[in-house]
Amino acid sequence: MPVAEVVAIIPARGGSRGIPRKNVLPLAGRPMLAWTIEAALASKRVSRVIVSTDDDEIRCVALRYGAEVVIRPAELATGSSKSEDALLHALDQLGQVDDYNPDVLVFLQCTSPLTLPQDIDDAVDLLMQSGMDTIFSVTDTHVFLWRTAQNGTAIGVNHDPTCRVRRQDRQPEFQENGAVYVMRVAGFRKYQHRFFGRIGMLRMPYERSLEIDDMAQFTLVDTLLAKRNLATSFAAGEGIHNERKISDKNDAEVQRSTTERPDLNHIDLVVLDFDGVMTDNRVMVTDDGHEAVWCSRADGLGAALLRSAGYHVLCLTSEQNAVVAVRCRKLAIPHLACSSDKWQPLSEYLRNNRIPAENVIYVGNDVNDLTCIQHVGFPIAVADAHADIQQHAKLILRARGGEGVVRELASFLPPKKGCNCE
Repeated sequence: MPVAEVVAIIPARGGSRGIPRKNVLPLAGRPMLAWTIEAALASKRVSRVIVSTDDDEIRCVALRYGAEVVIRPAELATGSSKSEDALLHALDQLGQVDDYNPDVLVFLQCTSPLTLPQDIDDAVDLLMQSGMDTIFSVTDTHVFLWRTAQNGTAIGVNHDPTCRVRRQDRQPEFQENGAVYVMRVAGFRKYQHRFFGRIGMLRMPYERSLEIDDMAQFTLVDTLLAKRNLATSFAAGEGIHNERKISDKNDAEVQRSTTERPDLNHIDLVVLDFDGVMTDNRVMVTDDGHEAVWCSRADGLGAALLRSAGYHVLCLTSEQNAVVAVRCRKLAIPHLACSSDKWQPLSEYLRNNRIPAENVIYVGNDVNDLTCIQHVGFPIAVADAHADIQQHAKLILRARGGEGVVRELASFLPPKKGCNCE
């Protein structure tokens, strides 16, 4: 299959007639928009994820969950505006500002939060393999459609009412579900419409084809997302995860739900251990005594997102190697060196900065973090933390140490009030 540059664009305007502010309403623990962003980011085929919006709150949510943002002019964000106009505007902006001209456009809608990354990949693959110009997602339907005639009588649309054909004997029909549209950019620019040239369909199951246009659908999808726990199917950094096996019934009360979304609006400071949290706990030693550690590049973006969301971030470590200062300087995170007793310098830091301990997240991995874990308001363990740390943690992350812990934190901490997300 030829390699193509693929951009996903998600139009999300501030106004909404059916459900006011629906794009940012909490859905199964996160803003509705976030589900579509996360699916696009986890896609193997998509190169960049763009949210087109006229709304500042939506812009903050989009940045918070890892998307890029194109600000849409007001005249393209009215109730009568076409999605195609927003898509063309975003493509133009990417070309003019970034000199970025993708081959394939994936058009995604926030109102289809059940879409999986695989649905997106399958649609792109189908476009590339089939030679079609545009692909759109559908679900099988066997409904009998009716309309009303001028005299008020009912008329069958897709069937003869006098001949009730069995479901298995009917020609298959498909309903456009609004989840995924994939187009060749050159053709889309020429025709300025999502349907052009040779058109193909990607079949999606009914349970992923529900659109949200009213509160009844919103409630239904909220339930489905919570039960299905989509967070565990996304790439690392998209949620809270716990893989501990409960070996005894008495331990059941300590099991954390993978869909848990606690109230973290009171948090002011995020404190990170270094070894085993920001690194994978390994060290490479050269013959001249120099040490190097393995870190995740994703943490650079994670640290920037935490700062933009209004959080203070601190690295607390008993490691004396210069690599700590180098890494923290790279991430623009201040670090505090300490002895084996980490709580004493941390408590002094909190007093000096007038930060209550209950307003602190501490992320640790081993027993030397235990005193801090026991004193702060919201202790968190990495996925491969020592059992004692996991036992005392309120949440266990999906990421192991050095695998994007900071980025994962940034994916679920809510922006502080007054944050401008710059």
